[in-house]
Amino acid sequence: NAETVRPEGFDRCKFLVAQPKGGGRLAKVLFEYSAVTKAAQQAGADLLHVPYFGPPLGSSVATVVTVHDLLQLVVPALKGGPLTRLYNQFAIIGARHADFLLADSDHTQRDVERVLRVPSDHVQRVYLACDGRYIPEPEPGERERLTDRYGLQGDYLLYTGGLDLRKNVTTLVRAYAQSGVTVPLAIAGATRSGSRQFPDLQAVARAEGVLDRVQFLGWVEEGDKTALYR
Repeated sequence: NAETVRPEGFDRCKFLVAQPKGGGRLAKVLFEYSAVTKAAQQAGADLLHVPYFGPPLGSSVATVVTVHDLLQLVVPALKGGPLTRLYNQFAIIGARHADFLLADSDHTQRDVERVLRVPSDHVQRVYLACDGRYIPEPEPGERERLTDRYGLQGDYLLYTGGLDLRKNVTTLVRAYAQSGVTVPLAIAGATRSGSRQFPDLQAVARAEGVLDRVQFLGWVEEGDKTALYR
């Protein structure tokens, strides 16, 4: 699937956003290694940007890849099974064949150079930007909606993001317990337990004696995220 967009300030440029037609791992892999390059070629694109660590093995269109992190390559517990490791090896080859790489942080840039063995002049750190929706001024009725929907009243600490092992939310809960902070810690996201990759955060909060002060919000709608930040 492809959708043409024209961001503000880029009047002379044409942007084509391509995404897989179907779901599942096979569709994802076929899209990454075949369909996306064909879409770029058919569109006559000058540049193909792959916004995550899943680049094609080769492309006739100049390719830039954004690497958010390489935890799956440097943390033993996250390396996964044989198929995951095979996928990562293909991603490494694709990244090395890309024309240029972007990294979210200094640490990721160093990992790209060290782990992927990419020359330093072939990668540049570019911080992620904040969408214009994220402004400090609240909308009318926003606080009341958050109270009704999530039970949040007054000030709180907020965590949004993955709840899997690589995010280390377990340490966040333990640090919160030791900090003496009295405002609630609100954790957004659907919790999963019983898996090696997803720690039981409620059990951690209970063991640390802060279960009554940690609020698990569950799945948060996209439209509520800006309100929660505000």
